[in-house]
Amino acid sequence: MNGNVVGVRDNTGLADATVTLLGHPDDARLRSVKLTAKTDDKGKYSLKEIP
Repeated sequence: MNGNVVGVRDNTGLADATVTLLGHPDDARLRSVKLTAKTDDKGKYSLKEIP
């Protein structure tokens, strides 16, 4: 999954933000999933190996 984090006021990319994807607490297979990524200097991030 790829994405972009932008600021609220000026819509420019937000550098060094942490993006976290959490699994679903009611699904035994996904309960322990926690993936994180940091944005680059333009606010872009990528999460790999999503179950």
